[in-house]
Amino acid sequence: MKYTFYYEDASPETRPMEPSACCDVTGTTQGVENIEYDVPKCAFGTPPEQCLHVAETVQPVGYYENHPKAPKDNHKADDLVDLVFAAPHLHVAGLSIELIDHMTNKTLCSVYASKDNEHGVMYGNGTQPGNEDGYMVGLIPCVWGGNDAPRFKRNHPLRTRATYNSSHGHTGVMSLWLMDVSPVEDPDYLV
Repeated sequence: MKYTFYYEDASPETRPMEPSACCDVTGTTQGVENIEYDVPKCAFGTPPEQCLHVAETVQPVGYYENHPKAPKDNHKADDLVDLVFAAPHLHVAGLSIELIDHMTNKTLCSVYASKDNEHGVMYGNGTQPGNEDGYMVGLIPCVWGGNDAPRFKRNHPLRTRATYNSSHGHTGVMSLWLMDVSPVEDPDYLV
């Protein structure tokens, strides 16, 4: 595995970030729940293109009210946060994952597998390291900043929908977003 990190020095305008309370398809409250789940094999005789397993849930975007998983905060449910990034997490056989504003049905981030590997879920097709045939070799995050960051109240519901190929059963898969939010100190508008 290879990681490349880039950084820049903080400035007076740099805002703090914190983990989001969202979005794991096994969760229904603030934070992650079981995380892993099983994808059952589709019914015998199902056409391959219809062998799809969809998991979906709704969770609030930010921690609030001294939640046990974030006990050091005293945020209120209606405090505002900006969504900074959403990094998808899927396992092999994962086809797509979507992050959706549950109130407006607007898609905030969507990644899916494609033959050209241009849509965020990348599978290898070769033999060289980092491009192993049939293996998931990359997931591309969504990143926001400045004026384009989606702004929500901490208790605003976001929906996650993940789709797996279920032509074979899979145990211990995951479907979640690794996300950070940034508290809004002095909002210039309200949601």
